[in-house]
Amino acid sequence: MKKYACFTGHRDFSRFHTSLSSAEHAIAHLVEIAIQQHEISHFYSGMAIGTDLLAARVLCKLGLPWTAVIPCENQPNKWSKNWQKAYFSLLAQANSSIVLQSEYSRSCMNARNAWMVKRSDLLIAVWDEQKTKGSGTFNTVQMAMKKKIPLLLWNPSTLKVKNLKPKPKIQLSVQLNLNLTL
Repeated sequence: MKKYACFTGHRDFSRFHTSLSSAEHAIAHLVEIAIQQHEISHFYSGMAIGTDLLAARVLCKLGLPWTAVIPCENQPNKWSKNWQKAYFSLLAQANSSIVLQSEYSRSCMNARNAWMVKRSDLLIAVWDEQKTKGSGTFNTVQMAMKKKIPLLLWNPSTLKVKNLKPKPKIQLSVQLNLNLTL
């Protein structure tokens, strides 16, 4: 049975004093953990600047199957030429792609994240939880936690990896033995 993982994370690593190559190396390590410990066989990339495109590049280098999940057809239109070039190069190497809507809307990025989380067995996040509450990455992590899927987190500030598994629901069974006399 195929198991899927999706990515979420920061777009700009300069505020964490982490280089793109360090982030790419960390993502490769997370992918290795996803395969070995979570038996992931297919990945989703949301194709945003930063973590998503770095993840797509790692997956291409490793020859792993992945799907580009594009929130809107015009996603890269306002990006720099370098990011656009990377985007289209990686998109051409994806095993498959899906475009969720034709035009940008305020909700399309969140809809993309929800689409990926709904279909995933693991969320791989590049996230500093102390610096980005309320971000798209924060919201995606919250979605995964609500769905109770495992999380692989790499914090670009501390450079630490956390492998978080959801806590199982505890079911309590109570047997009542009532002897009533009237």
